[in-house]
Amino acid sequence: MAGRRRFSREQIEALEDLLLLSKDLGSFGKQFATWLLAQSKGLTHNICVAVPSDLPKEEKDQIGYGLHDIASSGCATHIDDVMRAMGTKKRFHVAGYRQSYKAWLSAKMFDPEATPITFDLEAIKRQPLLTNFDRRHGHG
Repeated sequence: MAGRRRFSREQIEALEDLLLLSKDLGSFGKQFATWLLAQSKGLTHNICVAVPSDLPKEEKDQIGYGLHDIASSGCATHIDDVMRAMGTKKRFHVAGYRQSYKAWLSAKMFDPEATPITFDLEAIKRQPLLTNFDRRHGHG
């Protein structure tokens, strides 16, 4: 595990909550981003996933545009700044391919060492949309 920083549960939950509260992501984009975060095992693994071309356009766009927008300095979330403050070089990356996207949670885009994971639509749609705070306190 050399070079892999461990983050506390509270840090990962705070990052997850920031994604869930983001105005730059639609509901499906929030579920996808939090699912991708969970697949990284607390930001200890570089991962990538191909978004299926047969996914409905609205959901594909929430991934493609949403992951771009959460990192954009012109939008509200500024996730890169938060992750930099956490001390990680990992970032959410996305690239478009004809009718689909590929997404990374990795230190670099097109990371050849990122572990490919399988797009799991059912697991993504099971991701809660309530923040960790709201779940702990019975809200929603």
